[in-house]
Amino acid sequence: MMLAYGGAATNGGLMHTPAQLKNVRGSKSPADGADQWYWALENHTPGSVDKRTERESGAEKAYELFGGADIKADSSVTGATDAADTGESADANAGADSCSTSTESDAADGTGTHKEPLESSWKNYDDLPADVKKYAHDPAKLLGARGNGAKWKALGVGPVSYDQCVGFTVAYGDSIWGHKGNVMGNGIDQASGWAKETDTLVTKKPKAGAIVSQLGAGGNPAGHTFIIMHVYANGDALICEQNWTKSGQYAGETFTWDFRLVGKQNLVDKHSVYDYPGDNKKYKLKW
Repeated sequence: MMLAYGGAATNGGLMHTPAQLKNVRGSKSPADGADQWYWALENHTPGSVDKRTERESGAEKAYELFGGADIKADSSVTGATDAADTGESADANAGADSCSTSTESDAADGTGTHKEPLESSWKNYDDLPADVKKYAHDPAKLLGARGNGAKWKALGVGPVSYDQCVGFTVAYGDSIWGHKGNVMGNGIDQASGWAKETDTLVTKKPKAGAIVSQLGAGGNPAGHTFIIMHVYANGDALICEQNWTKSGQYAGETFTWDFRLVGKQNLVDKHSVYDYPGDNKKYKLKW
């Protein structure tokens, strides 16, 4: 866009000579235009008006010259901005499915609440209550239907793990992180095993997508492993796993999973550790 001035220009009562505005003529973008207006304002006649007033006036003029009034706001952006101003979470402010036709969410960790009792568990994604489902992801999208082991086997899960927690962590972990192959070890070994495989570090911070290892039920030294889907504002976590009350060997099934709400204190008491493959830029989380 080219701006032409035949002589002295007037801007909100401020006078600028053609020499002062010469650079504006070559502006190619709104940002460039504003920058050139600021350049002109820095070279104002001493004693005319204070710098802040001149800058505000210049910014307004640049906005007008480059058609700012014709630019429509994106409600998804302004909604998130409003949420930040009021202290609300952006996902709650925007609505459950403001940017997607899917009911799944990529809400940031440390957001949201749930009404369900801790240790509540569900067999199927479609059974999840609304305050849980909005933060969940359906493993069937990547692994096929519950009970179908074709994808698990193709990903390298061995027969001994078809109904175990390790089998699910490997199959779903491979699928969401783009990793290939089995990760050896018991449930207690999975976080460290994934850290070695992905060249990342084990931490004590729960995070969506993290591979988790913790002490097993009743102190079982083999431990337990699962994948975190979301961390709520209070530190509780929504997890997905196999071989708990509604899946795996415990439920007399193979190639299955369940969803469970785990309390923040439970994660601490069972000495949970986490590996997040995404700490290595090679791995991207795709639910």
